[in-house]
Amino acid sequence: MKLWPILAVALGGALGTLGRIGADLAMVGLPGGHEWATLGVNLLGSFGLGLVTGHGLPRMSSALREGLTIGVLGSYTTMSGVAIIALALPTLGIAYVLVTLALGLASAWLGYIWGRQLQSPGRTA
Repeated sequence: MKLWPILAVALGGALGTLGRIGADLAMVGLPGGHEWATLGVNLLGSFGLGLVTGHGLPRMSSALREGLTIGVLGSYTTMSGVAIIALALPTLGIAYVLVTLALGLASAWLGYIWGRQLQSPGRTA
């Protein structure tokens, strides 16, 4: 691997992590704040990955592509957070996982469709 993609992933990871912490801090003190923040970042991250993929992942430089996908979106979203929430909320845990998965897939699909439309405004997906 070349140096620029590695640096892009590191920088993107730092930015994604700051965004993730910001989402948690924004929800402090609200009922279920951590759970809502985790769901929100995972849905937004899924949408973002779909958008980037649909818009033209192959046309991007490897540094930009890996910095956005692995770095920013990879550090912003968190499956480990979903797992901890599922364990901490035994009665709602399975439902939380299923909602996260279903809405995450829907968000990624919508992002992908939107990305394809941005790629070619006259083209339908």
